[in-house]
Amino acid sequence: MGERNYIYLENDKIYLYSHWNTEEELKEKLKKALIRGRSRWNDRQYLNRIILSEIIKDDVEGLTGYGLSSDLWDGEVVLSVDVDKRQVNKINFEEFIK
Repeated sequence: MGERNYIYLENDKIYLYSHWNTEEELKEKLKKALIRGRSRWNDRQYLNRIILSEIIKDDVEGLTGYGLSSDLWDGEVVLSVDVDKRQVNKINFEEFIK
């Protein structure tokens, strides 16, 4: 069961796994992270952490539901983030957050 979706942080080859969020829910969380982290769009390490924090903020102490990996396991990538190019699925950050 579950949705089993990923956000892929391309530049660092990190997969953020979400077991329960739909693709639309992940998009909304990513939009919020990019808006909140706008001042860190040039700072990949910080922006990656801001994205992770937004995704897991409602379940930060949970033991299941979210994960980090350098490999794609079960599910599919629904959002691919290229911080260096400021793109999500080849769409620039400004357009994506509208």
